[in-house]
Amino acid sequence: MATHRIFKTVCCVCHRQKGKNGWERKTTLPCTNVSHGYCPECYRKMMIRYGLASTFERFPELQGSGAAG
Repeated sequence: MATHRIFKTVCCVCHRQKGKNGWERKTTLPCTNVSHGYCPECYRKMMIRYGLASTFERFPELQGSGAAG
């Protein structure tokens, strides 16, 4: 019998969780399997901070995140 693990994607900067309605602040249970990444807002800030804005421009779906640089 195969077991399916459910992973919660959590931003490694702001700790928001990716859900059905986007990125939200939630409490992760200690027993939850977690996968870390960047939410669109923190990813945009990171690209600008490290001078990689040209990389960010390749992902137009992230440009409307409303984050301040």
